[in-house]
Amino acid sequence: MHQNTSSHQPGAGQSRPTPPKTANAKALRSPAATVPSGAARENFLHFLPIPDEIFHVGIYVVAAGYRIAPGDEDYFAHSATQPPFYQLKWEEGRILPDFAFLLIEAGSFVFESRHTGRVEICAGMGVMMFPGVWHRIRPIKNASWTQSWMAFNGEFAHLLLNQKFISPERAIIRPNHLQATQIALKQLLDRVHADPSSNSLHLSLQAVSVLTTLSEAPAESPKQKTPTAKKPADPVVAAALAFIWTSSHHLLSVKDVVDAVGVSRSTLERRMAEVRGRSVLDEIVECRLNRTTRLLRETELPLKTVAILAGFSSVQHMRRALVSRTGLLPGEYRNRNGLPQQSEIAPSSRKKSSGTHPGGK
Repeated sequence: MHQNTSSHQPGAGQSRPTPPKTANAKALRSPAATVPSGAARENFLHFLPIPDEIFHVGIYVVAAGYRIAPGDEDYFAHSATQPPFYQLKWEEGRILPDFAFLLIEAGSFVFESRHTGRVEICAGMGVMMFPGVWHRIRPIKNASWTQSWMAFNGEFAHLLLNQKFISPERAIIRPNHLQATQIALKQLLDRVHADPSSNSLHLSLQAVSVLTTLSEAPAESPKQKTPTAKKPADPVVAAALAFIWTSSHHLLSVKDVVDAVGVSRSTLERRMAEVRGRSVLDEIVECRLNRTTRLLRETELPLKTVAILAGFSSVQHMRRALVSRTGLLPGEYRNRNGLPQQSEIAPSSRKKSSGTHPGGK
């Protein structure tokens, strides 16, 4: 079990972290990004299933996305479509349960954390976000912007943190080999977008490839073309899985999935059974249990918060589903599989803070 940071998501009745007070923003500049040539990209956001065999490989991809937007788009309204633990409001900031790397390909953003202060960052620069570390980010008003990003976690990611390969103090990244970073990230995004219903060791290796390009060691830009990811065998099932795994933090019903993919319920149930060997409802519950076990293993969030973030309507429903699957109550599962020790980055959510500060209650 890897050493993990304690993510902290304020629940009902808890105070939000207070943003740090900073002086005027420091403006950073980077050479203009050289975007790899290729076909036009479409906006997307996918949260992936994380099967046990991927969870234990050392690093795994949690989510990935690409977005190009006009200057008048509400950045935070778009954020509200994500799972609760990824949603962002500038006034409150957020604390992620995972690592995330965001590459700004066009436009300018403001990023702020208690380690970096408030910093203006531009195209060709990146931001690394860390589990348990308060931060906030937004585009500069009235400017169009483009961003690519991936979220990841695992023992290897925490090893990189412990060895200071990445750190919250150096969250702002100027890739020494920008084109190599762009190509590696695009390869990962293309594979995710081609089949968002599956996760694989190949994706894990691609995440390592992205991180490798951020190192100070020389790296040659890949010359080969981006490989075309294998298309899912059944596009209807693939669309249903993508919708479930990206939306199941809501109180999702089978009808919602049927409406999203545009086929009859009987057709979807039949094709889901052929491809996945289970019903649509079973797939929804599988997704919720996957998120439940991951949050129990990797965070110290209260059970009520875990249930909400995983998409269950109550702790009781989550408990019944978990006992049915594992034979263990949530507390028992966490005791056997959870965090071995407290994070050095974020204050423990088991302790009450004497004051408000970023990353605390």
